[in-house]
Amino acid sequence: MSMAECPVGDGRRVRRTKTLDVQPLGGDRYAFTARLTDVSAGGDHGSGGGEARVIHDFEAEGEVTGALLEIARLEIRAPTTPYPTCPFVLRITEDLVGEQLAAGWRRTVLAHGGGTRGCTHVNTMLLGLSEIQTMVFFLRMNGEVPFTAEARRDGTWMRAGLAIAPQLVDACYSLRRDGPVLGTAERAGSDGRQRDR
Repeated sequence: MSMAECPVGDGRRVRRTKTLDVQPLGGDRYAFTARLTDVSAGGDHGSGGGEARVIHDFEAEGEVTGALLEIARLEIRAPTTPYPTCPFVLRITEDLVGEQLAAGWRRTVLAHGGGTRGCTHVNTMLLGLSEIQTMVFFLRMNGEVPFTAEARRDGTWMRAGLAIAPQLVDACYSLRRDGPVLGTAERAGSDGRQRDR
């Protein structure tokens, strides 16, 4: 159900949009951009009319490198905040350079920016950077095997995935150790054809 289809009540609503874009730079380096935007619509914003207003808008840009996705560069911008003091917390990002997304990222973010040291909206965006790991797995796999229905069906897609990221085993229901997806990947030969059991 879209927001337009939701029961209206008094018409006020807030929509949060989060985006994350990851691009390979070559070798084991990846560039990323992330954004978190909250928009209020239908409310009283002091000027009548109930037009939409951006409440929060934060952007992150940076690079990660290596198997553990170490933050090599991280910049955060705050185009729109409700208070002039909000951007003061952005300096915590300097402390995150050199930290790893694949090892204790949540603890690290909250240690540097939890509570009054940070901003819940910036922390939400930063915590979302851990999703880069899954996106990098996909990019690495796609560099080895086309992402086609046939490659997924015959097991070559997941066989490439397991060679790149063995931790995918038991990562979710579909990738459970005793499930059909991993069984098919196990039977897939290195030439991409099914092996007889």
